[in-house]
Parts: sequence; structure tokens; C-alpha cells
Amino acid sequence: MANRYTNLQGNQRISDTYNEINEGFDGVQGDLDAHTGANTAHGATSAATASRIMQRDPAGRAKVAAPAASDDIARKAEVDAAVSTAAADATGKVNTVQNNLTTHSNNVAIHTTQVEKDKLAGIAAGAEVNQNAFSKVAVAGQSDVDADSKTDTLTIAGGIGITVTTNPTTDTVIITATGTAAPGAHASTHVTGGSDVIPNAVAGGNSGLMSGADKAALNQTVQGLADLNAYLNFMPIDGGDFQGSQGGPPFDAGQF
Repeated sequence: MANRYTNLQGNQRISDTYNEINEGFDGVQGDLDAHTGANTAHGATSAATASRIMQRDPAGRAKVAAPAASDDIARKAEVDAAVSTAAADATGKVNTVQNNLTTHSNNVAIHTTQVEKDKLAGIAAGAEVNQNAFSKVAVAGQSDVDADSKTDTLTIAGGIGITVTTNPTTDTVIITATGTAAPGAHASTHVTGGSDVIPNAVAGGNSGLMSGADKAALNQTVQGLADLNAYLNFMPIDGGDFQGSQGGPPFDAGQF
């Protein structure tokens, strides 16, 4: 049986071929040792070569081609690029956060001062926020109506000829002049110089007040009628004597 390590004859006894067998095993051992110690076994290389076993170079490094699939080996170049991109992104975000923080810190409008903090600390428990409201009702010539508490009630009452009603749905107070009672004295408001002057009466037209001139003429007429009546009483209308003393003015400016 011939092979690269020994050539044994089939008709030989094993005991007669011990030396050849040992030499064959030595050859196998030598090839195995040489294969184990070889740096290029099976065409292995440290270069990025397709279909070749990868081995380390003398510096302990090995190369691979640029990755294409998500589960390919990542090279230092790709890792460095990813790290650089992540670092730049992180730096930008950190700078943005810092700028926002600086802007926020410098905004005095949204931060309280020590004086304001002291004021807040002095607010009693249960205090409420102030709301727009009137604490005083003033009427010219009258005493002021002051609120006695923050929940005080203002009562509106109707006077003579005035009724006051409310509509809770529309939050409305209705003040109505009923005309069922005489108002207070206010004659001066209806004459010359007043705020609600009643016009003078018009002959053959609208009724109204009597003017001063009309009143003087009426007085003169009344006086004339009185004088005429006195004169008629004096005159002897029935042919008799004059009765009593003459009254009224002489008609023709003469003397009786």
C-alpha cells in the first residue's frame, strides 16, 4: 500500500514493517506541525479578500470590506464616522439646551426676586386672589355706601313711584317709574330756566303753560272788568239817583 508517507507491501507482516510505519507517522506529524505553524494555511490572508480565510497580520490586525448589510462587520472607519456624527449631534443638542437654559435664566420676567419671595411668604393661608370690584358707592350730596366685608351686599330700593325688579338669568336690575305716586317737588324744572320746560299754550293749538305776557294781559282784563262792574253799580241805570260813590276810572278822563 503506497502513499506519500510510507510504502507497505501487502505480503509483509506488520512486525516486519514497524520502521516504515513509524517513518510514515513521523511524516504525518511533520506535515501537521508545518500546517499548524504556517501563516498562510488554506490561502488565509489579512487583506480584505473575497472567499479567503481571514487571519491577523503581524500587528494583530485584519481587514474586511466596507459593510453593506446591517449585520456586516463594522470597520473602524464606519465606527469613527458614526461616533463623529453622534458627537456632533449631541454637541448641537447640548448647545441648544445650554442656550435655552441661559435665556431662561436671564429672563427676569419669569423669575421672582427676593422681595417678591418675601411677599409671597407673607401671604396668609386661605388668602384669595383680588378681583375687580367696587368697595364704595358714592352719590353726590349723600353719604358714601362702603362695603363692610368682601362679600357685602348692596341693596337697591325703589323710591316714590319707582319699582325695582331683577332678572337673575341675565344678571339685570330693572328700575321702572310707575307713575302711581306723586314725585317730589320739581316745579322749577318745568318753567323757564328748568331742565324740562313745558311750552306755553298756543292760541287755537297745543295746550301748555301761560306766558308772563299772557298773565299780565289777563290781570289787566280782570281789573278792567272789576272797574267796569263798579262803575255800572254806580250809574243810575233805572233813572234814579247815583248809588254810593263812583267806582272805577272815568271813561273820558273827566271828573264826576
